[in-house]
Amino acid sequence: MPIRQLTWGCQFKCGQQWSSKKKDIEKHEESCWKNPLNKSCLTCEHGKEVREGYDCKTGDGGCAYRECNNPNMDNPENFKRNRDDTRDLPWVNCSLWENKKP
Repeated sequence: MPIRQLTWGCQFKCGQQWSSKKKDIEKHEESCWKNPLNKSCLTCEHGKEVREGYDCKTGDGGCAYRECNNPNMDNPENFKRNRDDTRDLPWVNCSLWENKKP
């Protein structure tokens, strides 16, 4: 006979976190990049992921980095982040953050 299991998932639908313990998910949600309270690139109107040389048909190649299209960004070149570097993570608590329009 099958057994029923209950799992909890991130309400921000990041797809990265699942657990049988509700407290684990609540802790994750506090720092989730898709939580608008964290003001990350992923929820910002100006945040954009750029993939150079990426073939969307095959999923091959390319370098991914994040760009900020906010006109108030002092130096957008400083914002570029390479996949080969830990800087490819989204920024959080950005002072220029604006909620992404639906």
